[in-house]
Amino acid sequence: MGLSARADARSNVVIDTRVCDFGGSDQAPELVNKVAARIPTQ
Repeated sequence: MGLSARADARSNVVIDTRVCDFGGSDQAPELVNKVAARIPTQ
C-alpha cells in the first residue's frame, strides 16, 4: 500500500491531503493543485 501526502496554503486556506492506495500512486500533489485552483485570489 502506498501513501502520498501534501500540504499547501493559499490566501487564508490550508490544504492538507493524504491519499492511500494499493498502487502507490502520487495523487496528493495533483489533488492539492486542483483544490487550490478553486480558491479565489484577492
